[in-house]
Amino acid sequence: MGRLWDLERAKVLAIFLVVVGHIFGYAPPVGGEWWFIPESYIYLFHMPLFMFLSGFVFGLKRYDDLRLRDFPGYVRARAERLLIPFMAMAIIIIAGKTVARDVAGVSLSDQTLGQNVLGVLGHYGFAASPVQFIWYLFVVFLFSIMTALLCGIGKIPVPAVLLAAGILFLIDVPDIYYLFYVGKFYLFFMLGVVCCHRRERAYDLVDRHALAFHAAFLLASAVFFVSFWDLREFYASRFWILVMSATAIPSIIAFMRSGWATRQEWLTYLSGYVFIIYLFNVPFIGFAKEVIKRAIPYTNEYMILYAPILVGAGFVGPIVLRKLVFERWSYLRRMTA
Repeated sequence: MGRLWDLERAKVLAIFLVVVGHIFGYAPPVGGEWWFIPESYIYLFHMPLFMFLSGFVFGLKRYDDLRLRDFPGYVRARAERLLIPFMAMAIIIIAGKTVARDVAGVSLSDQTLGQNVLGVLGHYGFAASPVQFIWYLFVVFLFSIMTALLCGIGKIPVPAVLLAAGILFLIDVPDIYYLFYVGKFYLFFMLGVVCCHRRERAYDLVDRHALAFHAAFLLASAVFFVSFWDLREFYASRFWILVMSATAIPSIIAFMRSGWATRQEWLTYLSGYVFIIYLFNVPFIGFAKEVIKRAIPYTNEYMILYAPILVGAGFVGPIVLRKLVFERWSYLRRMTA
């Protein structure tokens, strides 16, 4: 089966939201604390959207007839696609931070090699991981292996696994080895798998009720922005993750199937660079930010200048890197496609 271009276009929007969420990180410019409002809004649904899309794509693959003897090969293929980029980026990040520590004051604790490896794997919790911005790769690897084992080899019905994922979503999972994110997002991955298996019905639903989904998403968004400062803790709850995701995902899919979106060739073009942008947007944003800081104060007054430049760096930098470097070698080109 060829690419589903509505999903590919949705990935472009998802990676745009990821980049926007990364531009100021945990330290917005002085006086720019208001940024936590749009940032919190984005974080309620952008990764559930990514997980839904990943589950949908997973559902297109022939995992349901996977046999036990084929499982090691399946794991190797998934590791090559997800774990090798994850570990390669970990090496680049740790080495880069070590070099940048003296140049730009980037913090990096004095850890042994073993401690760094455990940190990369999430042993000390998410906050201590040196690769916080690429956790998605590790978690999606776990999701693909779990689902292939449960639904493929184990022949457990997909709706039963979806129900278990829903229960897991409601449980406080320990913050170790990224299990917190397994609990938080497996539900959305499995929803993608279920919608893939029933994609004709799912597409018919979003097409027929597109306006209703758009209205629900806009209404939920309006409630969020009107009451954020009064309900900050509430908006971090599982309830609002569900509300925003349940309205945003069908609305975005419906929009990406609209006549306007299908005519936007730039969305199709950018869809081929989503993976490389995910891998490298944070390093390019960080570099651009340090360069700009030398000329422009990092304050609220100049956020209107910082924001588009940093978003541009997060998009353009990885694309140029892939064109100039990664496309020269077939293995790297394939790995970052």
